[in-house]
Amino acid sequence: MVDYKNIEDKSNKKKIKVEFSDGDSISVGEENYSYITFENDKALNENIVVEDNEDKAQVISQESIEEETKSKSENLSYEASRKVINDIVVDLFKNILTIEEKSLRLRGIKDLSMSEIHALEAIGTGDGKMMSEVADILDITMGTLTTTISKLETKGYAKREKDPNDRRVVIASLTRKGVLVDKIHRNFHEEMIDHLMIDLKLEEDQALIRALMNINEFFLKEYGGEHGC
Repeated sequence: MVDYKNIEDKSNKKKIKVEFSDGDSISVGEENYSYITFENDKALNENIVVEDNEDKAQVISQESIEEETKSKSENLSYEASRKVINDIVVDLFKNILTIEEKSLRLRGIKDLSMSEIHALEAIGTGDGKMMSEVADILDITMGTLTTTISKLETKGYAKREKDPNDRRVVIASLTRKGVLVDKIHRNFHEEMIDHLMIDLKLEEDQALIRALMNINEFFLKEYGGEHGC
């Protein structure tokens, strides 16, 4: 049987009087709060729980039990949320390029890699861009970009020309075929965003935007990269 003379007050109550099954009693605290009657070493007062820790018992209020339970529940909820977020991010990063590539294949674009399509997007329509500017947008080296543009030229999607005002500068631009592919690619992005927002309300849109901005800023800060898509 527990030596209840070693009871430790964990209840944050002013005073707790403990009444033993053999008639003895002990008080803890400064003011009366309640009696605890024991029967077979268990408290009968439903608002108080006594934990038997081998050499002594702890008097714990129901409120503190509920707070501890809530804390554990919140912790479990936090861990569950972490797992869900992790699964979503992993799946998103793993699948988004594959999904985009498959979707573009269905639209007839079958001879371009995603890196080549993104190069076309970076060049954009109009009079073209300097090679160095395109490399900065894609966050790749000039050597890598030169290899990519060479492939796009061979396939008929892009071309390179010397800047008439400065022969040292090379301008990359899209052919009509490249403009068409870029338009199809941009339409895919528009459709993706439309589907994402179709069931969201304005306040939910704003929450999603803030969350995505925070994620983007985190990756930019931790791992570097460029702003924008």
